[in-house]
Formats: sequence, C-alpha cells, structure tokens
Amino acid sequence: PVLNLYRNSGSPADSDIIGDIKFTGRNDNSQDVTYAEIETVILDASDGTEDGYMNIYVMHGGTAQRSRIEMDSTETVFNEGSADIDFRVESNGDANMLFVDGGNNRVGIGTGSPSYLLEATAAGQAILSVTNSANDANGASLYLRNTRTGSDNDEGGRIYFWADDDAGNATECGLIVSTMTDVSNTTEDSRMDFKNLSNGSQYATVSMLGRNVGVGTLVPGVPLE
Repeated sequence: PVLNLYRNSGSPADSDIIGDIKFTGRNDNSQDVTYAEIETVILDASDGTEDGYMNIYVMHGGTAQRSRIEMDSTETVFNEGSADIDFRVESNGDANMLFVDGGNNRVGIGTGSPSYLLEATAAGQAILSVTNSANDANGASLYLRNTRTGSDNDEGGRIYFWADDDAGNATECGLIVSTMTDVSNTTEDSRMDFKNLSNGSQYATVSMLGRNVGVGTLVPGVPLE
C-alpha cells in the first residue's frame, strides 16, 4: 500500500507546502489539540536542483508544538526549537550510549547525567582512543587550545587526573598545565608544570620552562641534564 500526498500545482514555487499530516485529540477540557504533526515543503522547485523539507512536531508543555526532527537538503536537526528536551540513543548494552542534556547543554557517552560539556564513562575499558590512519609518519594528535588574543601567563590547556579516596570522594591526584609565559610574537616562551598530591595538598613537582627543567620550582634557571 502507498499513501501519496500529491500537490498538482500549475505554478509550483519554493516554500509550497506539499503535504501535512496532523494527529489531533481532545484534552480533559474537551478542547481539540494537535498533539503531533508532520509537515513537508518544497524548498527548491527548480528543475534539476529540487530540494525538500520535512519537520516532525510534537506538543510540548501545553503551549505549542515543538520541532523534534527537522530535515532539509543540508542537515538533520533535532530540537530546532531549543526546548528543554533530551536526546538519547540506546545501544545493546547501554541505555545512555549517547545522551544530549537539552536543559544543561551537555553531552554524555555512557551516562545520562553528564556533569561537563562532554563526559564519557565506561566500565573496564579504554574511554578514548585517537588513531592516525593516514599512510604517513605522523602520530595521532590531541589539541588543547586557548583562542584568546594572549597575555603573558595565559594557560594553553590542562589535563586533570582523578581517583576516589578510601571514603569514596573524587580526588584530584594529578595535573598537567601548559602556560604561555611570554606571548610576544616570534619570541614566545612556555612552561609546563606536572603536579601531584603530597599529604593532601597539591604542588608543582616538575616544571619545564623553555629548555630548563626544575624540581620544586616554577622558574627553573638552568637546564637539567
């Protein structure tokens, strides 16, 4: 069986609606409500460059229909109306294989309650793998960048290491910080600090400034060979 919604227009034009399916029912106040709708439109009616558009709307919060899935010639968008609506993809073994928190603007992989812009959790396996598959001599790369027009001592990036203590408290046990100590064009200098814990307090254990390496100091003055 085929359901064909056909707009046989004598003068087809861009933005013509070519089909609309509405799903309507009554609420408990005997009012008719369109709870869902599928709308299709001609974006480009030109012969040889035709483009189409489809939008799936669902009633949200009793106020208006919200776009849930919008498809045009260049992209597919979920939640175009920016409602507080989450997006979740299940895998065979994880209910939150991919989770987008619409209210908090966060993405989770393996978690339905991400605490950061991007958070990934997994049990007993590597969480992130970066591979260079090109046939060249370059290794895989991970970039951390601060795009501000710099000032001296701006940080380029940080890598944190956490572990739980015996009371179950998440504890920062290590930190690597890269700092631009001199941002002057052509004479830039940077420092990298490796920090760990000692008696519950964090301090710099090794610092590299330019070509110098210091232990217990942030401003090593001579190379360590």
